[in-house]
Amino acid sequence: MAQGLGRIRASARLREELGAARYREEDRRAVARLAAGALDGSVEGWEEHYDPEKNSRLDPEQVYVVEEDGDIRATAAVLPLEVFVDGEPVSMGGIADIATHPAYRRRGYVGELTRAGLGGMRERGIHLPCSIPSPIPSTAATAGSSPPKR
Repeated sequence: MAQGLGRIRASARLREELGAARYREEDRRAVARLAAGALDGSVEGWEEHYDPEKNSRLDPEQVYVVEEDGDIRATAAVLPLEVFVDGEPVSMGGIADIATHPAYRRRGYVGELTRAGLGGMRERGIHLPCSIPSPIPSTAATAGSSPPKR
């Protein structure tokens, strides 16, 4: 298993003692189901999205989940991005693919995922984060953002 993978366990003991644990390849189907339900799209499409062989932009070490009672309840990923500042390329991490099971919202999971993602960026020397808002207006508004008007 690769080092640095993010998994946040929601049990109080693990949250206080360990904070983060590991994302596992066998979680792909559960993460894809969660993303399809919360962000739209097909489970198969999301499985491809989370397959590093089919999605070169996704680093599995930068996929984070919150687990409660042995099941994944929330997920987020950090996508590698680059911007130009004064004509020079600067690495940036985009916090994206944020999804929470509807029955487990308002428990602070998105905050935990965001902190884990920011920590992962810092470990990689990326100091410029950005949030990629959901195309679903209610999700973006809950997170304090809104998609552009079309």
